[in-house]
Amino acid sequence: MSVSTLESSKVTQRVGPFRRVGENLYRLKSTGTYYALFKRGGKQIRKSLKTTDKKLAKRRLSTQREKVSRLNTDKDTRNITFAELSGRWLDIQRAKLKASSATRCEVCIKNLTPFFKRKTFKNIDRRQCEDWLINRGQEISASSYKQERRVLIALFKYAMKLGIVLDNVAEETLPTRSISSKQVITPTREQFDLLAKTMRQADTRGVHGANLVELLAYSGMRL
Repeated sequence: MSVSTLESSKVTQRVGPFRRVGENLYRLKSTGTYYALFKRGGKQIRKSLKTTDKKLAKRRLSTQREKVSRLNTDKDTRNITFAELSGRWLDIQRAKLKASSATRCEVCIKNLTPFFKRKTFKNIDRRQCEDWLINRGQEISASSYKQERRVLIALFKYAMKLGIVLDNVAEETLPTRSISSKQVITPTREQFDLLAKTMRQADTRGVHGANLVELLAYSGMRL
């Protein structure tokens, strides 16, 4: 279906609380906010353009029209579940990432699944993302949060590429968290000398180890 025929012929000048002001462009009478309204694959799609300015609404409408034109109308693809899509995405990651990185992605998927597993991916919305944020995101470390958020955003990007969803709801909903730098405790000269002395008393390997530690410390070199 072409972009120019996305709007259903059955849509009239007035749709409930909306008033048509242009092709695919409607205005909510109660607030003045503009909405894009399309027909794609037999279903109506309505998206807020988040503005009361008509010129800005028209520019945003053009972007939304392009997104809608890329939506996949294949029924099987449109109804893919979170488990199916994440499994397919994970297989791709295993093929191109190091084993350790792919394993990290797998762990993230495992932790995300309880919150989304019963959902078709196209129906995952802001509410489900917020549920994950409240019930898990707040309970895990900043590092784990960053990894799981990154994977969820990547899944949405993949779903957008397949034409399953219009927007990256996860990226829009989930805030970033800063990772606090770990405090580095530098030993005093006396503590460092005791460390090297203790290492040398262990065995031959300890002697070599102490030599290496002193070389790194006094020269500023790194492994």
